[in-house]
Amino acid sequence: MIRAYAQSDRRAWDVKLPQLAFALRTVINDSTGESPSFLMFGREPRLPIDVLLGSINPSDDHPVNDRDVRVYRDRLTANLLPAFNFL
Repeated sequence: MIRAYAQSDRRAWDVKLPQLAFALRTVINDSTGESPSFLMFGREPRLPIDVLLGSINPSDDHPVNDRDVRVYRDRLTANLLPAFNFL
């Protein structure tokens, strides 16, 4: 994949590694039906456009108080348990 992506500029292949890594981490896997990022963290990573435009629900990404932390933890656990049981 690195070879195909960096063919136009062979000297700058290392500069393109972060973009390639992000693509590999966020693509949906055929066998699990989830992305590696989701399986690792229980949520999809924020894309650059998400940072620019802001989150639809900011409390999802940044719990502010104890109740938000508990809700976030419960949702994270609920997301990860099916993936854990699948593996």
